[in-house]
Amino acid sequence: MKVQEAIQRAGKAHWGLETMDRHGQDVHVTSRERTFVDVLDRPDLGGGWEEVWRSLESLRLLVLDEVLTYLSFLDNATTAAPGGLLP
Repeated sequence: MKVQEAIQRAGKAHWGLETMDRHGQDVHVTSRERTFVDVLDRPDLGGGWEEVWRSLESLRLLVLDEVLTYLSFLDNATTAAPGGLLP
């Protein structure tokens, strides 16, 4: 099941989205926690595993409860396993 389908089924399609101003335009971006889980689910969209790993090395802080909450919406052990985050 695709991520978008899973979070819509959970009724949480807007979970982890933030609005930021970019040159006077509102832009919707995902939180660090949602982005982390999304690249575990689809590393090809993050440049592949090597690029994902390098990017995650610079990540200093994640709210683990939010990561686990998002993983629970997805209900996908294959996505949780690479991070050792099986809920």
